[in-house]
Parts: sequence; C-alpha cells; structure tokens
Amino acid sequence: MQKPSLARFVLVPTDCLLGQVQTNGADVAPAVITRVWSDTMVNVQIFLDAGPVVARTSVHLYDTAEDAAAGAPSAERAFAELRCYWPPRV
Repeated sequence: MQKPSLARFVLVPTDCLLGQVQTNGADVAPAVITRVWSDTMVNVQIFLDAGPVVARTSVHLYDTAEDAAAGAPSAERAFAELRCYWPPRV
C-alpha cells in the first residue's frame, strides 16, 4: 500500500458524486490530497471536466480501482461512500 501525503493525486469514482455535481458522463475524476487523516482516510479537491473544483472530506482511500469498487454503495447501504484510489502505474 502506498502512503498518502499532501499533494499526491488519486482518482475518484464519480458514482459517489452523482446528484451532487455535474460529472459530464465521466466515470472517474482526478483529485489531489489536501489533508491526511490516516493511511486510509484523506480529504481531497476533485477536478471535474464540467465544473468547478469540489472539496470532499473523510474520503476512504483504496489501493486499486477494484478495491474502491468493492467499497461502493450496496442495497444494504443507502449512502454513497466517498472513496478514491491510487492511479495505476503505466
């Protein structure tokens, strides 16, 4: 697992933003870490391609997109968990 620190980039699945901001159909948006609470909890500024920068707090940080998808809302949970993950290395 990578260790979060200020100004590192992560990716945010836009399904946890639906109904709150315009996502322009994007599935994922880049974000920068603005505060580190723990190795798995951060604050971020999200950069949307169709609107202003959006701040979110207490965002769960996962290692991969697959791990973040596993943290997605389910029928048992009525809320959309704020989550992000590290970009894949290319």
